[in-house]
Amino acid sequence: EAFEWFGFMTYSGLGKTWYLDDFRYEELTVSGDPVAVAREPSAVPELRKFRAPARNAKEHKRGFLLVEAENFADYGSWQLDTQFTHRMGSAYLIVPGVFRPVKNARTTVDIPESGSWRVWVRDKDWLPEFSPGKFALEIEGVRTKALGVSGKEGWRWEDAGVFRLDAGPRELALVDLSGAFARVDAILLTRDVDYVPPDDSRALTAV
Repeated sequence: EAFEWFGFMTYSGLGKTWYLDDFRYEELTVSGDPVAVAREPSAVPELRKFRAPARNAKEHKRGFLLVEAENFADYGSWQLDTQFTHRMGSAYLIVPGVFRPVKNARTTVDIPESGSWRVWVRDKDWLPEFSPGKFALEIEGVRTKALGVSGKEGWRWEDAGVFRLDAGPRELALVDLSGAFARVDAILLTRDVDYVPPDDSRALTAV
């Protein structure tokens, strides 16, 4: 029997099937080599649509905005991963391993005051030797450097740079660059451009 994994891939005795951007893909063998073939648009498994409730980021301390990735308004083709919630305290977003960039995840954040904001992204370089899970963050269409490439084990905060932002609603987007399991837990925007968040998430809650 077939079974679903992350809601986008199904294994069966006939090969593999996965769903991306509402299309069904099948892996066939041609001359001994696996080939991905796009099929007609198909009903995406309900598990793929599973998501956490969208929530607006709040300024819990003046000058600090924490955006949880699972609270994004639109996941695009990113997926919600809950398998380590018991260890991390929350879920995160992950890119399906289709090895081509997928649709952006998007949300809107209300910036409380105009000025310079340093942006940090908590992500995981899941294979530090090669850093395959590359992605970027876009704020109002301005893209950061490639992220997910810390070269270190575990969840880390990566500096995404300083942005000049006007007060009001601003769009954030997670931009996949590789289709290779990029993982994002949270985004921190702070008016304190010298602040460096601790990699220990428990220490961050004390801020």
